[in-house]
Amino acid sequence: MTTFVCDTSGFVRPGRAPSLKQHSRSRPPESVLGATDVEKLELTEHSPSMQPSKTASKDNLLRVFSSRPAELSEILGGTGRSRALWENVKNGFYFTEENTLPYYQDKHHLRLSARSVSSLLELTGGNPLPPQRVVSETVAPCGTVKLLVEMEDGMQVETVLIPNAEREKEKGTTTLCVSSQVGCARGCIFCATGKMGLVRNLRADEILAQVFFAQRRIRESSKEATPLPPLMNCVFMGMGEPLNNPKEVLKAVEVLTDRLAFALGPRHVTVSTVGPSPASVRGLREFRCGLAWSLHSAVEETRRQLVPTSTHSAVELRDAFLEVIGDPERPQVLRSCLIEATLLEGLNDDDRHADAMLELLKPFPKEVKVNLLPYNDIGVEGLARSPPENVAAFARRLQEGGRLCFVRTPRGDDDSCACGQLATASSRKKREAEPAHAS
Repeated sequence: MTTFVCDTSGFVRPGRAPSLKQHSRSRPPESVLGATDVEKLELTEHSPSMQPSKTASKDNLLRVFSSRPAELSEILGGTGRSRALWENVKNGFYFTEENTLPYYQDKHHLRLSARSVSSLLELTGGNPLPPQRVVSETVAPCGTVKLLVEMEDGMQVETVLIPNAEREKEKGTTTLCVSSQVGCARGCIFCATGKMGLVRNLRADEILAQVFFAQRRIRESSKEATPLPPLMNCVFMGMGEPLNNPKEVLKAVEVLTDRLAFALGPRHVTVSTVGPSPASVRGLREFRCGLAWSLHSAVEETRRQLVPTSTHSAVELRDAFLEVIGDPERPQVLRSCLIEATLLEGLNDDDRHADAMLELLKPFPKEVKVNLLPYNDIGVEGLARSPPENVAAFARRLQEGGRLCFVRTPRGDDDSCACGQLATASSRKKREAEPAHAS
């Protein structure tokens, strides 16, 4: 019998390491194990950076955060145990922790038994702590919180919690911006992540670990003078290009929207992409969530200046998006997408660019809206935020042309927490220090 003790961090630690040989439960099916292969993608298909971490490739451990309840029920021998585990995880408790929320105090059927905890410890390698950890956090004056999350191999990504008290007068809501890669290969000139280059893809459990730590941070903030509102939205707008890591991002979306897992509504999860290719965009048919296209400019030469890795025209990408949102098998509430454009002074913020955008977007239904993003400074010479009057004029021209448009209010830009400002120096240094690999 394994004994457990509670340490000062709140985690339940085993008194001795469990023996895998003595455990009679069979090895979990491959469908719930950590991924060890990632789809090869254009621009980087032979790059070793496209493989998951070396640590992960050496084992077949159960990845708790990316294991769907139905899969866990089979492994743990019952839906009750699976439900109990996910009641912990979605509230920011690991399976070795006691769920201390008042609602669960008399809900004994929603608590994991010592036997279930022992089984999970064996399946996850005996570590009572999550494989990932929060290294640091930054809180901006506006209340935005940036977490620096470190993976098993030391690679780091940033994830941002954006509270919005205006959405609901009483409680408000929090939107979480998650990363899908360490670095990014797209090279957008106004984005700090693009300056890092691509280091590697994140596994689904590494993406979902960011959600877990966000829920933990929200729960712990209840003791603060200004607590964070409940998590309502999750957007893939952090570090990385989601469609350069489609397999793992899709798996993460499925867990996020599973009503027995993180239980976010499909409309409250958004995958944002520059559109690496029409083929990759068409792959979004499988994603049952909201979509956003980071267009930035409908003038072709300007768009290729802003996103130097662009190899397909905006028209080709637009037509691919039209196919996706027009798919008759797609739920009606998801037959739309958000068009995003970061406005930079003198580059893409004049009437010519507004008119070109109106023309490009004509085939889209009226439900497709435009979101204008003021540029957040990353220290690149020659780039400046479009003046408020230019942004207002751009938005007005779109509205007069029949396209609904709104302007995003910058949040956290003073503390490098805003859109386009996410980058991790430690990951970049580690990548530069590693020896080159032959392709």
